[in-house]
Amino acid sequence: MAPDTRATVLIVDDEPSILELVATRLEMAGYNTARSETAEQALRHIFTSPPDLALLDIDMPGMDGIALCKRIREVSDLPVIFLTAMG
Repeated sequence: MAPDTRATVLIVDDEPSILELVATRLEMAGYNTARSETAEQALRHIFTSPPDLALLDIDMPGMDGIALCKRIREVSDLPVIFLTAMG
């Protein structure tokens, strides 16, 4: 069996319905996805199984997406895109 060469996108959002929607669309487009409902879960995932891209919600309880991005930048050059329903 050939190794899976599809890019993996880590989706970080505290809303399960948003995680499901975004993951489903990305998977339909041919991407692998990983999901985290908290910044802390996302950091663990990034350290154990680095994705190719992270989609971060800005407004999350606890550590928000901006703070998470700053933490990611301390240890990685992982590309980040912000998602938000604000405004």
